[in-house]
Amino acid sequence: MINIRPVSDLRNKFPEVEETVITTNSPVFLTKN
Repeated sequence: MINIRPVSDLRNKFPEVEETVITTNSPVFLTKN
């Protein structure tokens, strides 16, 4: 499944994004508005 998140999640929810990458072993695509 493709995981698309806003780039602001890197600042606001970094641990959650990191955990997603580690557990799913797949990339997270970041979007910029």
